[in-house]
Amino acid sequence: MNRSSSPRPSALRLLADGLLLGLLLWAPVGWFCTAFSLPVDPLLLYGGLTLLTLLSLTIFSLPLRFGMPLLFLSSLLWGQLVWRIWEDLFAGQAAIQCAVVNTYSEHFPGLSRLVPVMERTPEQWSWAVTLTVLAAAAVYAVLLGLLVVCLRSCWVSGLAVLVPVIPALPLGTPPVLWLVLLLTGWGGLLLSARSAREDPRRAARLTLAALPLVGITLSLLTLLVPAAGYQPPAWVEDGRDTLFQTVGDLSLSLNWTGPFGRSLFSSAGSTATVDLSAAGTQSYDGHTVLRIRTDYTGKLYLRGYSAALYQDNRWTPLEEDAYASLLSDGAVVDSTGTSSGLNPLNFPARAEADLPYYAFEVEQVSAPGGCVYFPYQILSRPEELRGASFQDDSGIIRSPLVGKHTVYFRPGALEPDAAPPLEWQDALAEQEYQAFVQQHYLQVPDDLFYALSPHVYALSDRLFQAQMSSSRYAFYSAYDPTRAPQLAAELVAEYLAELAEYDLETPPVPDGEDFTLYFLNESHRGYCMHFASAGTLLLRSLGIPARYVSGYVTNVKTPGSHSVPDRAAHAWVEIYLSGYGWYPVEMTSGYQGDALPWSQGESEEPVSTPSATPKPTPKPSAAPVQTPRPTASTPPAQTQDDGGTGSLPGWLLPVGILLAVCFLPILIRYITGTLRRRRLRQEDPHRAMVSIYRYARRLSRHGGTLPPLVEELAQKAAFSRDGVTLEECRLARKAASAEAERLYRSRPWWKRLLLRWFWFLC
Repeated sequence: MNRSSSPRPSALRLLADGLLLGLLLWAPVGWFCTAFSLPVDPLLLYGGLTLLTLLSLTIFSLPLRFGMPLLFLSSLLWGQLVWRIWEDLFAGQAAIQCAVVNTYSEHFPGLSRLVPVMERTPEQWSWAVTLTVLAAAAVYAVLLGLLVVCLRSCWVSGLAVLVPVIPALPLGTPPVLWLVLLLTGWGGLLLSARSAREDPRRAARLTLAALPLVGITLSLLTLLVPAAGYQPPAWVEDGRDTLFQTVGDLSLSLNWTGPFGRSLFSSAGSTATVDLSAAGTQSYDGHTVLRIRTDYTGKLYLRGYSAALYQDNRWTPLEEDAYASLLSDGAVVDSTGTSSGLNPLNFPARAEADLPYYAFEVEQVSAPGGCVYFPYQILSRPEELRGASFQDDSGIIRSPLVGKHTVYFRPGALEPDAAPPLEWQDALAEQEYQAFVQQHYLQVPDDLFYALSPHVYALSDRLFQAQMSSSRYAFYSAYDPTRAPQLAAELVAEYLAELAEYDLETPPVPDGEDFTLYFLNESHRGYCMHFASAGTLLLRSLGIPARYVSGYVTNVKTPGSHSVPDRAAHAWVEIYLSGYGWYPVEMTSGYQGDALPWSQGESEEPVSTPSATPKPTPKPSAAPVQTPRPTASTPPAQTQDDGGTGSLPGWLLPVGILLAVCFLPILIRYITGTLRRRRLRQEDPHRAMVSIYRYARRLSRHGGTLPPLVEELAQKAAFSRDGVTLEECRLARKAASAEAERLYRSRPWWKRLLLRWFWFLC
């Protein structure tokens, strides 16, 4: 149909098209959000969908000479908004990706769970996810408007509405409400499609009559065949499993990544929170998870995250508050408040200043966790990392969109016996951290401590006998506290080797059973997750600080580049040695060809014993909290047809267009202003100062001047060890706001409009 010459659409037709468009937009988006339990804000989401429906209806109901400019202007505003809220969209897509994979993992045990790395509150996650869904829905609304309002194509529209629904189809029974709404909208379009080409007004009446009829029919069928009692045929179940397995295998073989380069189906690796109840039979296909480059040759333990607390079959990190007085920007702070510039993971490499060090480059391919996998004895300090930062004392997290990192390490510092003591400020920092370790890394749940007592008594007796044994006394002195933890670790590993056997086909623990106790007392078989968990808790019960660590183990035979496969995933234990730092110990019996870290003898090439550690739950990530599934608002009330076709008042369309055009800039201005205020007033002074400086620079690009105070404090934040204070950030923020006000008042009226409604700076 030639829209440029088409008659003005009637009110009845606009109502019918609006209902069809609204149903076909709301239903797939609501289905997707409900199926994957996305933490959306229902009011913002469905309010935004309603506005998108009205805007799309307006664009494609107008003649081309008016509709296309409006579409072009809307596209510009959409692009501007996306650019302004890019960080929230990045976080939102990560949360959606995690929600999809986690929902699949509940139906398909072969997948492990994911949790995004970013630090956000549940409200911030909800905001980010909702904005991401609306940003995608804006493009989707334009497509549906073209298909429904202009082309009136029921079959192509049917395929289009399936796009958001397809990912949810393998999950079984669909959400009934959204299914009914989707079929109602598509059925109404199907019944009126032919008439719309011949008589649009008649088609509008038919649509309004068909929608309630189709909706009522589908609702009655739903009541007669309740979803709870529906059992799909066997061929449907088999086809669903085959389809999902094929897609999963293809994604791994092609190294398929999700949006922004993130892996959609990740392999085993490191996590900050480890759900042991999900640990079952493990299998690997050998796909590459990391690419590394180094001139060092030898065996490397590439650590990811460490976990501190054991409770309810889960290893979790310490709460962020625990580090409040200990760490600042990843570095240990002594009792005087002075930063040492060192992270606790730097301590072992600091003592051996004369030993050679090596560069280690690691590229993320499909390893999970959002962390940087690095070797022990890391020399790179917090301020020397690029595209990453220390995650308290548990690991290193990657910055968004950064997949390749270089760190430096001293492999020779793995010998604590030969290491000289730390000096000066390094020694003070280690003493501060040692007290922290004694306080937080000896935790064993009370009920578990008593249940472990038979094993602890047996180990205590062995430890005493070993210390008194002449064959070992020369190496392990009862009066040398720095050696006793290593002796205890060796004895615990030997004890576990006698007690249990290595078996990758170990099934999950039965419901209600403790993971570690069931391994020690009942099954007596497991893989690295079982051995490392038991070893950590037994060492703690002996009074030795220990923690659970996961990552990869690889044997570098020649300098250069190497690929690390998924089967190299592993879990082990770290013990804390006074005056030295965290020291890795191997606990897994049957780890073929691997010598224990304290053993210096030659060994055969190790056969990696993967630990299928569940998918990433990085520590301070404040993962999206599951909120009640979105419920549908009642579809727009249908107007009783009095038999007349009545035309649309001449003033209504221009007013609607004007409201739509005016509302989008207002919405964008509100969102960008809210986000800017949050960034400028965040609690971290360094990040707040960076945001203030960027805002002032943007003002300067549009005719303003960079306030000297802002530039001075930005340089202080970037190069001074002390950084900036919140009071200095307040002064810088005040100076930037004053410059924004001065710039706005000094510009001509048309530049004021641009500053406020296009650049959104004032």
